[in-house]
Amino acid sequence: MSSAQFVQRLSDGQWHQIDDAVQCQAQLAAVGLDVETTADGRCRLSQAIELFDADLIRTAMTQTQRITVDVAGTVDSTNTQLLNRPMPDFGRGTALVAEFQNSGRGRQNRSWQSSFGGGICLSVAWQFRPAPKKPGTLSLAAGVAVLRALARLGVTGVKLKWPNDLLYGGRKLGGVLVDASQTGEAMHVVAGVGLNLHLSTRNIAEINASGGLQAAALGEINTTVARGRNALAAAVMDALVEMFSEFQQKGFDPFRQEWNHADVLNGCAIQVSGLTPPLAGEAVGVDESGALLVRAGETTHRLYAGDVRVRSV
Repeated sequence: MSSAQFVQRLSDGQWHQIDDAVQCQAQLAAVGLDVETTADGRCRLSQAIELFDADLIRTAMTQTQRITVDVAGTVDSTNTQLLNRPMPDFGRGTALVAEFQNSGRGRQNRSWQSSFGGGICLSVAWQFRPAPKKPGTLSLAAGVAVLRALARLGVTGVKLKWPNDLLYGGRKLGGVLVDASQTGEAMHVVAGVGLNLHLSTRNIAEINASGGLQAAALGEINTTVARGRNALAAAVMDALVEMFSEFQQKGFDPFRQEWNHADVLNGCAIQVSGLTPPLAGEAVGVDESGALLVRAGETTHRLYAGDVRVRSV
């Protein structure tokens, strides 16, 4: 059996008799899932999974007339997949949600760790015509869109960290990655969203070994929302479509206040690496171009790149 077939069999979280329990455990460990086994060959997942269903997602959406939805098992990256497809028509989107990414991308080509069925890995492609002004702010607007989607489902307390992280309690809950290319007056944009719903012991170990932020999972915050993966994917897709439409008309302005309100760095003493020389100062929000504002002495710097960490006191 393939990994996907094993997951389909065990997705209810109950005990099932498996002909080769050792193979099942090994294959699912390779996609980040914890599997319990017994001496008589029974297996179960440590956490039940609601697998993605395109019909269920469409039923839960409000923007179905403006977007097509595809569901995949394992892909390299949902962003990469949509970038390789034809550009959608103006005013319409194409969405892809996957159970597992084996080459998921974060910012600066870092890898995105998630187990099979343990998170939300989705992307929405959109065509702007004409190309919007200040397209570099799209990733910030996409972060606001995800916060709006979570709030509609009753999830509050999630913060944004420049330029594209979603945090809860100082730990990373998810992230946004926007790819854009322009042809003439048109701009093709793919916005990818990754959210942790459940983290296996292997996920946690890999994330800790990478040296990045500690991870948070939506299952710790709201178990009901975390279990309803199809409804959550639908809410995020709706919010992204609405964001694209609003951004086409008004740009980043309608999102900037919300972004600054949710900015976890605002007022913090930070250290920015990746610059020559590195910069230390106080984060004071983002400006209309999406730049991070850092006050150092009498000077306010506008940063468009760099790795930001809160300085220890």
